[in-house]
Amino acid sequence: MAFTVRDFESLVRLLDRHPEWLEALRQRLLTRELLHAPETLRAIEGTLRTLGETVAALAEAQRRHYEEFIAHRQEFLADRAEADRRLAALQAEVAAARAEADRRFAELAEAQRRTEGRVTRLEEAVAALTEAQRRTEERLEQLAEAQRRTEEQVRALAEAQQRLEGRVTRLEEAVAALTEAQRRTEERLEQLAEAQRRTEEQVRMLTQTVRTLIQDVADLKDHDLERRYVERAAAYFGGPDFRKVRPLSPTEVLEALERALDAGEISRQAFVDAQQADGVIRGQREGRTLHVVLEASWVVDREDVERAVRRAEILGKVLGEAWPGVAGKRLTEGAQERIQQLREQGRPIVVVQDGRVEWPE
Repeated sequence: MAFTVRDFESLVRLLDRHPEWLEALRQRLLTRELLHAPETLRAIEGTLRTLGETVAALAEAQRRHYEEFIAHRQEFLADRAEADRRLAALQAEVAAARAEADRRFAELAEAQRRTEGRVTRLEEAVAALTEAQRRTEERLEQLAEAQRRTEEQVRALAEAQQRLEGRVTRLEEAVAALTEAQRRTEERLEQLAEAQRRTEEQVRMLTQTVRTLIQDVADLKDHDLERRYVERAAAYFGGPDFRKVRPLSPTEVLEALERALDAGEISRQAFVDAQQADGVIRGQREGRTLHVVLEASWVVDREDVERAVRRAEILGKVLGEAWPGVAGKRLTEGAQERIQQLREQGRPIVVVQDGRVEWPE
């Protein structure tokens, strides 16, 4: 069934009576989540200021926020496509109504032309048929009445066309307002995207800061552990089987290394490596002088064990008998496996874990 002028007028009257429908359309385009997006961002900033909570929780909240943003943006694009489709359909209906009005006006013009032809023929009949003058005048009166009605119809049609054009103008204004609202919405989306980028950059910077702090704390723990075992060597390592315990000062170790280097007993590379030992503990074990070359770390790993063995071998050439030793809060599986391998090979190693010293059997 074709869409007529009457249908269009009914549609316009319906929109005039219910202007809140336009507001409902705006509410669908600007969803509640987008309207509350600034509050969400403020919540994120509050979370960033309280970094004392875990960085993992912040990253997870950020990921959820990003997924919600993508979902709302897709929903908005779908709503916008639906609005464009409805607008195109309405414009097509208006064009059809205009075409129908033009067709009816053309029919009216054709009727007018035919009427004028009939008037001409009547005038010719008056000249030819004087006897039919009365009937002709009556017919002319009827024709005049028909002409009046025709003019009234034309006038009514013109008024209807004018009202239609006014409504089309208001519709175009509404479309322009909707387009402006769309532009503002897109600007807001761009602002949200920029805020998202800044938030991600802040998270990245905070993550890097936390990593740096973790590394700094680990270094401080290692340094404090090394200082504690060296300064209190007698308390930790001294006992019935290891007596007269004292730590060698860095100067004593350095002078011994210099003498060995000058004598050609060690290489420059070995000199630099042994110089970096965390500590050297000297004492008497079973009547002979023994040195424990210590590597201290909060978490002892396989590399710490290898360094202790390598440096003990170098310092054994310089100071006399030297055993490798490792000290820490706990040992990794790799460190434990390497220590077990050394013991199975019959090579001594001293293990200090959380203050407890374990001597080789």
